[in-house]
Amino acid sequence: MSWFLFSNNASSDAVGESTFNLFADHLTKSQLAKAIGRNTRTLDNWHRSRRGPPRIKFEGIVLYSIASFRQWLAEQEQAPGAR
Repeated sequence: MSWFLFSNNASSDAVGESTFNLFADHLTKSQLAKAIGRNTRTLDNWHRSRRGPPRIKFEGIVLYSIASFRQWLAEQEQAPGAR
């Protein structure tokens, strides 16, 4: 895999310098697990049982869109007393 895809370093092209990061609004599995206080295995279990947040698998790396995770999290809200 080309590591440059994940780089935050500026690059130069014919137009000029760019700091575009394709994955700026995404987290890796370990980053998301740490952010929500869970283990990466929990995220894997949620994925297998089809109840976890949507994810992207790109070149063997699992990524989670922050916006999609927030939407999924909001959908988990339950009224008091609901099961």
